[in-house]
Amino acid sequence: MQALMVIEQAGERGWGFREKRKVSSRGRRTGRRKGLGLVSEGIRRWWTLRGGVVSQRWESDVDIIACGLKVCLADLMAFVFLLKVFFSLSILGPSFLPVFLVFFVLACVFFIMTTIPIITLTILVTIILAIIFDIFLTILSTTSSFCLGFLNCYLIFALHV
Repeated sequence: MQALMVIEQAGERGWGFREKRKVSSRGRRTGRRKGLGLVSEGIRRWWTLRGGVVSQRWESDVDIIACGLKVCLADLMAFVFLLKVFFSLSILGPSFLPVFLVFFVLACVFFIMTTIPIITLTILVTIILAIIFDIFLTILSTTSSFCLGFLNCYLIFALHV
């Protein structure tokens, strides 16, 4: 059975007002969140677990979902960049280690920055740096594989002659 329960709450101006809510017979409030409301509530809880402050500007569920997607995108870009660095290290060998250690430290710094509530600037910087480093790593891996291929052909030719 449904019962009406009167809850007294303090208003912003300090005076009390009464709000009526439907409450189930077990004491739980009915009218659970559905759809976008459920997704935004999950993102809001996830954001507070990460140490972020829930902003009062997040008025609608769509704002909360958009913010959560932005942070996930920044985390994903940083993670992909870290994977790219590890694969490049394994392909190119130890001679490029100092260069990639610098990039690895920078990637870690920006990966950590995405957990701080400075969202938009961090996302832009992370994406731009990931694109720049990706181009740089592609050039390095292409030139090194070209040099290795040329050296390999030279050795094969020298051994046959």
